[in-house]
Amino acid sequence: MQLWREGESVDRAAGLVFDGTGSLGNGAAMRIAPVAVRYAHADDALRAQAELSARVTHAHPVGVDAAIVQAVAIAAAARNENPLSAAERAASTQEVRRGLENALQLASGPSPAPSEAARVLGNSSAAHLSVPLAVYAGACGSDFDSCVSYAVRAGGDTDTIGAMAGAIAGARFGAGAIPGRWLDALERGPRGVEHVEGLAERLAAEGRRPPRRRLS
Repeated sequence: MQLWREGESVDRAAGLVFDGTGSLGNGAAMRIAPVAVRYAHADDALRAQAELSARVTHAHPVGVDAAIVQAVAIAAAARNENPLSAAERAASTQEVRRGLENALQLASGPSPAPSEAARVLGNSSAAHLSVPLAVYAGACGSDFDSCVSYAVRAGGDTDTIGAMAGAIAGARFGAGAIPGRWLDALERGPRGVEHVEGLAERLAAEGRRPPRRRLS
């Protein structure tokens, strides 16, 4: 933010942090769900817009890749496709791909304890050490509650990993699957849950519209 105030462009400022490497944290992936909802049925636009969203704050290739992967997983879930397989195919960096390959291996056998999944996949704020766990939890749980609870019980960066797993689970099961007791605890008012629900409905409606034809 300070670099912006000093006149640096958004892209350059994001690339200057962390000794010029850019952030590889999971923040861009955590906030990507609206992009995934809006472009769930337009693969090329989904990836392009996810990258643009990520680069505002997370310019490191791993941070960008993880945001794209998380967006692809949410979109796949919304289309009743396997979010974990879609995420693994979408990964472009070695770090993120390796984590998702390990997640696919976990998914092929009995479900491990959350602590074991965290040991294998990671649970830190680094994107490649949290997005694979979130995708695994969101893709493999039997309902919304179990997906999010599993992610949180894995420890580490629980709020962000739980949010990412919840985004995938929400796309899989729909808003009606969110436990009522969780919704009752949310803030009301002008920027509360009703406002967020309205934004989500508008985004979903935009995502379902056919692409506009360009005039020749």
